[in-house]
Amino acid sequence: MKVFRSILCLELKVLFRSSIFKYSAVFFIIIGSYSIFVGKTVINEQINTIEKAKALSTEKFEKLKSTIDQDTLPNVVGNRLSRLVYNKPTSLAALSIGQTDLLPYFIDLKYSALSRQILIAQPTNPEKLMVGNIDLTFVLIQLLPLFMIALGYNLLASEKEAGILSVMLSFPITEMKLLIYKVFFRILIALLLTFFLIASAAVLVKIPLNNSIFKWGFIVFCYILFWGLVLFIVNFFIESSSNVAITLLAVWLLLVVLVPTGVNIFISAKYPSSSKSDLTQAIRHEYEEIWKRYDDPRYRFQIAEQFGQKYPAYISDTSYNWRDKYMLAQFDNYDQILEPYFVKNKSDILNRARIVSSISFVNPVMLVQRSLNKISKTDIHAYLTYQDAIRSYHGELKEFFYLKIFSNQTFKRSDFDSIPVFVPSAD
Repeated sequence: MKVFRSILCLELKVLFRSSIFKYSAVFFIIIGSYSIFVGKTVINEQINTIEKAKALSTEKFEKLKSTIDQDTLPNVVGNRLSRLVYNKPTSLAALSIGQTDLLPYFIDLKYSALSRQILIAQPTNPEKLMVGNIDLTFVLIQLLPLFMIALGYNLLASEKEAGILSVMLSFPITEMKLLIYKVFFRILIALLLTFFLIASAAVLVKIPLNNSIFKWGFIVFCYILFWGLVLFIVNFFIESSSNVAITLLAVWLLLVVLVPTGVNIFISAKYPSSSKSDLTQAIRHEYEEIWKRYDDPRYRFQIAEQFGQKYPAYISDTSYNWRDKYMLAQFDNYDQILEPYFVKNKSDILNRARIVSSISFVNPVMLVQRSLNKISKTDIHAYLTYQDAIRSYHGELKEFFYLKIFSNQTFKRSDFDSIPVFVPSAD
């Protein structure tokens, strides 16, 4: 223990005299603090946007409610009603933005055709998306290893090159144990700086102390241990400090840059993303067909018959309010025609995610990135869950109004209280 303390004291003196340590530590803290600020800004902007949208939705709902002072047709209310469906970011999303700055997170939903609505996204600055947003996950995954390399590329090589290693080994300690002590000290410094940033972020962003933040921190802890192991192995087998530095940088380049980039290129080639323009064209074409064949009685009968077979509970006479009933049946048919496009798009996304998941188990960098985004609910699976929530709520809204319309019911003022309410997922 006395030897251990002596070595740690010596390492402290050496590091604090090192300009590399001072500059790299200051840079790491500054860039880490900036990433926390950016993450907090991005997430707060989304939360504020959602709150404004909720207030506007409530205002429009109350205004619509105030105009209904007597029984009316349910389709009159349904055609004017829209309800907000949103995907509120978790507090941890400020540390791991993931894809939340690229994907839509709210939509004003009507009970009519879902296909035309689900592609609607709030406008995003394309120049901002090209630059991207830096978050704490990026700093920890990509820059933290460089910081550790800067501190650990010459753990034994410097003593060997200066000819003092033999003097140090005259104490009751082996070369391997000395290397372990030195690596342990670098890991300790990385942990202290990293968890200082995480703790600061938790206070600044007001992240609750729950299982999620502890899992997040544990994964980062394991990531630091991994790079400590890399430092130990490379320093143990390579004697020259320059060769150690080159090897460590090569490992960083391979794991952090080349493998993820190669995986993305492979996935893009094997499972290209469905073209949004093609889907938009298909949606526009099918919607035009609704109006083109609107006055064709045989086509109307065919659509109504298909709708009746699909939803027996909605069968009713077409002598009353037939135009709206036919339009709703056509909207359902419209969604059914376009469903394969969305199924294929989701299938491609899941296939790409499956490949990334498989490869990430042999690449710690990708595994940590995927795990942190998953805990923060900022990965593609979280977005698909949100899309499922949109579909589920649209089904509830649609069923509520369709049942009234096809049963020739009237819409009373008290029915506003029975309109389904969207319940967001918990943080």
